[in-house]
Amino acid sequence: MADRPEDEDTNHSNKDEEEEEEENSNYREPIVDGRDIKFETRILNEFLVCSLCMGYIKDAHTIVECLHTFCKSCITKYLRDKTDCPTCEVALGPYPLDKIKFDRQIHNIVCKIFPQFEAEDAEEERKYYSSVGLKTDPPPAPAPAPANNNGKPDANKQPYKKVKKEDKSVFYTDEVGFELNVDEKNTNPELRPLDKPFIRTSAKVTVKHLKKYILNKLHIDLEKAPQVEIRYRGEVLGSEHTLAYIFKSRGTDPSTKNPNFKYSMPS
Repeated sequence: MADRPEDEDTNHSNKDEEEEEEENSNYREPIVDGRDIKFETRILNEFLVCSLCMGYIKDAHTIVECLHTFCKSCITKYLRDKTDCPTCEVALGPYPLDKIKFDRQIHNIVCKIFPQFEAEDAEEERKYYSSVGLKTDPPPAPAPAPANNNGKPDANKQPYKKVKKEDKSVFYTDEVGFELNVDEKNTNPELRPLDKPFIRTSAKVTVKHLKKYILNKLHIDLEKAPQVEIRYRGEVLGSEHTLAYIFKSRGTDPSTKNPNFKYSMPS
């Protein structure tokens, strides 16, 4: 006699519980050895796997409206026919490709954990160009060693290399670091301190993105983003202001180590 529907549901539930227990039993705690940490990469799959191709994210690009990240090739191909996020279905307007930006942090994390990806990509690129009859540019030749007093190269000296002087102005760099803290005058119990208040991100990020980031981290409905107020040096910031513009126009407080933004929301 065939199982009744409720029996089938029970069987599926028991099977899922068994799989979850087996997965938990195979979990290994990260091992900390000085400055090195050894861990199973599968614990990061939730954050580093592209939901479109189900592989590790390559050339990470993030949708600025909802902060979901995908491979560049995957999300650009998806947005040829769609105008919403494939994860949360938030609308991206008539020009969805304008709403995706290169995510340097996710890209760097993937490259550090999986350094072989860069070599594999270079090899695939070389094979592709070879298949169509084109040659890739050879790597640049090393600079000659400095000559000694006899006019001959001195193997013991390293070649002189010009280093471009860095501009230390916070608003001219690609990335900026700052803190996001709850305003002392905040009366809304939903807004709590962030677990990690120090943020490092692109200087092109706007105040609107910061509001959504805060709500997303605190698991608050993103529809409340317009109600959030963010202050910098006592001034309420406009939603469209970028971090680069804010630091350039308001400067930084020399008495603090990191620029400090305060957020609040009415009860």
